[in-house]
Amino acid sequence: MKKFVLFSIAVCFLSGCEFLDIDDCLDKGGSWNEQSKVCELSSTTTTKESGKSEKDAPKVSDTTKKIEETGKLYSINIEYPVFQNNKKLNEVIQALFKDSVDNFKNSLKKNKSKVLESVLEGTVETVMDNDEQSSFVYTYYVFTGGNHGMTNFKTLMYDKKSQKVLSLEDVLGSVTELKLKKLSTVVRQKLMKQIEAPDEKWVQEGTEPKVENFTNFVRTEANELRFYFPQYQVAAYSDGPQVVNIPLSELED
Repeated sequence: MKKFVLFSIAVCFLSGCEFLDIDDCLDKGGSWNEQSKVCELSSTTTTKESGKSEKDAPKVSDTTKKIEETGKLYSINIEYPVFQNNKKLNEVIQALFKDSVDNFKNSLKKNKSKVLESVLEGTVETVMDNDEQSSFVYTYYVFTGGNHGMTNFKTLMYDKKSQKVLSLEDVLGSVTELKLKKLSTVVRQKLMKQIEAPDEKWVQEGTEPKVENFTNFVRTEANELRFYFPQYQVAAYSDGPQVVNIPLSELED
């Protein structure tokens, strides 16, 4: 027995006790990289070690798909997430960018004499995804001639249980005149601070207390509402699109 223990110690010393490292790696749910002699842990394993369960980890789509189409003097490139076993959610995500593609192709038919390449580029980003709700923003750039292209937004708030697209009223509980005025005031104040040289009249007109001025919004993981304003709604083209985050607590009655 004594000889066996001494032999084991000798083997461990000569091999660097690699077999112990491998066992420890496998126990943690990792995989052993024989070439680099390191334990490779998956993202879910890392999450567990940090004290969080897999359920607490941020969720992502199962895959990403692309629409790539090139023709004579035009190109379309759109990237969007796809979720497994969720046909309804995938349908409403694709509906986000369908109109932009249709409108873009219609503009090509009307403008047959163009000499510059027309471009449609867009990405659907997952802003929030948990067991109850998901939110997405489709940011797309269109150029069909003229001095410059335009960047626009379309957003989606989706309730998984009811399989329903959520409106601003659904999220806030109600959209009364008083609540709209409060939303308008809070957003306006933030825009006046973040735009480098704001035009007060422009900001006021683009944030009037009307539902149509706040249709592009999502809910974030930080329990905020994020509002998107395309070029020219609240500022000049040179100021770019504007994005404002408002904690839901600031909109409570």
